[in-house]
Amino acid sequence: MAILPSTGDIFDWWPPLYPTLLAISELLPFSVTLVGVRWIHAILYGAIIYCSGLLTQRLVTGADKWFMIAILLLITIGYPLTESAVYLLSEPLFILLELLFFLWFACFLESGQLKYALLFTLAAALHALTRYPGVVLIFTGCSALLLFPPDDFRKRLLRSGLFGCFSSLPLALWMGRNYILTGLFAGVRTPAQLTLADNIRLAGTTIANWFFPPQWSSFVAPMLLGLLVIALVAAVRKQRQVFLRALTDPLFLLLTIFTLIYTVYLTITLSIYHNAQLGNRLLSPIFVPLWLALAHLILKIKVTLVSPTRTSVWVNFADFIIDPGVPSCTGNCPIYAGSTRSDYIQHRFFHVFSEKQRNFGLSATERIAR
Repeated sequence: MAILPSTGDIFDWWPPLYPTLLAISELLPFSVTLVGVRWIHAILYGAIIYCSGLLTQRLVTGADKWFMIAILLLITIGYPLTESAVYLLSEPLFILLELLFFLWFACFLESGQLKYALLFTLAAALHALTRYPGVVLIFTGCSALLLFPPDDFRKRLLRSGLFGCFSSLPLALWMGRNYILTGLFAGVRTPAQLTLADNIRLAGTTIANWFFPPQWSSFVAPMLLGLLVIALVAAVRKQRQVFLRALTDPLFLLLTIFTLIYTVYLTITLSIYHNAQLGNRLLSPIFVPLWLALAHLILKIKVTLVSPTRTSVWVNFADFIIDPGVPSCTGNCPIYAGSTRSDYIQHRFFHVFSEKQRNFGLSATERIAR
């Protein structure tokens, strides 16, 4: 029946998956009190980083490897993840199941295999059995299955309905058990102490502090958000079809929809009843999806706005500074047979740069002798 030994009350405040995992860890023969939990959290944290790396490879395809490494490093050392990993909290398990859902959903869209559909349905069901806000992932999955893959709408509606039924069944059974034993679906909840405006401010401040120091976030975050919007508008105006195709990437949309719905869900529910103050812990499930979505967005803006022509202009300018005597020929350049002027300029640039490196540290007489 799951009764709390300290008070004798029936356990209904949280879903049962994480407490069950803790109980199993204490039953292991080599486990000491709380030592098994540390190992479990270490494994969960490593699995989160590994899944984040797989999602990064899928979402920012074509990016430089150092860009991927930088994104993964920022996720690894992110305060929301490290904080939840070192405390006795259910967030690491909650985040891992969420990332597994995203990964298996992307595999399903690529291959169409049934096994991936079963796996992401299982991940969503266990996610909801870890914390009640897991219903957001179920809603996100239902919405995504109505959009992808793009085939007959009746098939999409059927897939969405089947996913919603099977993924929410374990949580429905648990809440039914709570109602039979206590007359409440999710335990006793006290009225909220903060208003909706307070929670919106807390959510914005918390997310801004993930990217900037607290003393900067009040003015730097709005400024960079405005620059991002301007860059988005410029990218859409420059190559509308190409950029809009990038924005409709299924995995990017899945991450974005989950991030928005989860944030709105927490902001509204914590304005109705009190659970805990909105901060790093409660918002940590959107930390990885938000970073991945921003990385995808920044990469597509860069690819759209930074054209090869602009790169060639800078190479021409650099060569003019190094050697103004380069002839301004077009097409095939007679001085560097079989090449265009751009090829010749790049050859001259790297040749002069190499010479400067070899001559570095030599005296004037030695340079003349060479």
